[in-house]
Amino acid sequence: MKKIQALCILLFLAIGLQAQIDKEATDLLKKVSAKYKAYTSLKTDYTIKIHFADAKTDIIKKGILHLKGPKFKMQIDDVISICDGKNIWNYLPNEKQVQISLYDKADGNISPEKFYTFWEKDYIYRIKESKVVNGKNISVVELSPTTKKNGSIFKIDVTINASTNELMSFLIYEKNGTRTTYTMTSTQANIPLADSFFTFDAKQFPGVEVVDLR
Repeated sequence: MKKIQALCILLFLAIGLQAQIDKEATDLLKKVSAKYKAYTSLKTDYTIKIHFADAKTDIIKKGILHLKGPKFKMQIDDVISICDGKNIWNYLPNEKQVQISLYDKADGNISPEKFYTFWEKDYIYRIKESKVVNGKNISVVELSPTTKKNGSIFKIDVTINASTNELMSFLIYEKNGTRTTYTMTSTQANIPLADSFFTFDAKQFPGVEVVDLR
């Protein structure tokens, strides 16, 4: 009897796991990852809309992201983060200060260098919606975290142009009610970016205080 019960439990677990695996969503996300991994570099202009549960108005910011392998330069309004793959410089214009630290990828957040591939680990996914908008085949993939490493995130909706395998936007749902939407407005691929572009040049910021936290 115990053997039969054990087999039944394993069967139910297998059925449950299969129900969580959406082949269409898996195949689509693999195509998106492959598309962006094939580029040597990227420049993306995007907007961020942050909605707090207890706020009457949303916060809207503009961002620019440059990517080259593990290196990135991200600017949101006047705040700049630059990473050479090992070190990260965070420039805070209001304080006229740049803080240097070792870059920690394992912080549970969507790190800039994984902007177009963050779903490859620690998520299960399913097609939430498919529709045609202005002649484009649009798919919305719902991602659910499988580990606690994702912190306060409990799901993410990723909107993809399924005709071109391009990422259009993603909406992050947090447990405290905060909703953050990243919307890509333009993307340029394979642009020339020297390695020196991904280091902070204090000479370009007269009077900046350098704080080395490494």
